[in-house]
Amino acid sequence: MSALNERAIQRGRLLERISQQRVALGTCCAPLADALNTADQVVAGAERTRQWISENPLAVGLGLFILVVWRPKGMLKLARNGLIGWRSLRFVRQKLGALLA
Repeated sequence: MSALNERAIQRGRLLERISQQRVALGTCCAPLADALNTADQVVAGAERTRQWISENPLAVGLGLFILVVWRPKGMLKLARNGLIGWRSLRFVRQKLGALLA
């Protein structure tokens, strides 16, 4: 058998092995794909919410005013938790900024 035929046979075997590995990788990574799709939906929902808030500041302000009048202690807790969350987000972005950019 010539060297060219041996190379062609070897190439065919490699292509078949690659094909099998792709199928196996797709099968084992299906749960990861589901998790990433869920994360994409959460990010898209957060972006839609941010956009709605920026388009409707009067409604948001009115809602906050009603909450302050109705539950002042609850609003203080909400403001404290929001501040803690905001600081945490800034800290994570600062530490992981190079990875997220």
